[in-house]
Amino acid sequence: MALGWLLRLDGNSYLLLGIPLVLVFQLFVARRPVTELWLKQPPARFFTWLGLVIAVPFLVYPVWSLVMDWKGAGWPVRLWSVAAVAGTFPLGATLARATRRTWLALLGCVLTAGLLGAGMMVGVSMLRHHGFHPPHRAWQIGARSFLLYMPVCFVMEEVFFRGGIDSYVQREGDRFGWLTAIYVSCLWGWWHLPILGAKSAAEIILFAVMMPMIHCAPGIPFSLFWRRGGSLFVTATVHALIDAVRNAVM
Repeated sequence: MALGWLLRLDGNSYLLLGIPLVLVFQLFVARRPVTELWLKQPPARFFTWLGLVIAVPFLVYPVWSLVMDWKGAGWPVRLWSVAAVAGTFPLGATLARATRRTWLALLGCVLTAGLLGAGMMVGVSMLRHHGFHPPHRAWQIGARSFLLYMPVCFVMEEVFFRGGIDSYVQREGDRFGWLTAIYVSCLWGWWHLPILGAKSAAEIILFAVMMPMIHCAPGIPFSLFWRRGGSLFVTATVHALIDAVRNAVM
């Protein structure tokens, strides 16, 4: 957050900053393998041929977006697209190892965090536009956003707050799981402060109060179902779905 304010980073650059930070956190603070950012109990051989095959269809749109945006986009957007391409490989690896437990956790996460998050996005859109007036071809905007955000969550934001921080503060067998879920969700909300464009101390204080409240609604289920499913595929999918709805209706 301090770097975000100090360097006056835009949203894409701020997200990109999280990639080296989460690696440093996982290797030197948590002192755990990087693969545990994606699976709570990763196998010795994380990347398999099946996982690579599954990753291929998820590669198509991020690669197309990277090629199409390369000339007209700045480096933050280019690197964001590169991150989306890179994220398809852990996405494929986790999906290859999905179990019944994973799918049940995904269903629960959709019905809680997904509905809450998407509902808030629709509600904000209705307030802003005085009714529900999604843009033309909203479904296309949402679909494209989902195909980009889902792999991106495996290398940015979601991987840090659930794969990294949540796993660090809540270990197997620990008590007070609800409290740590609230704590991680508050951190997730505060993390957005440098890119909200607050122009005064009053606005910063207002956002500092509002953001944890907003992010706890989907954030608490994110933490609980990440722990229950043991796979970032669960929360990355729902996080991407919420962001896709936001882009489609705003």
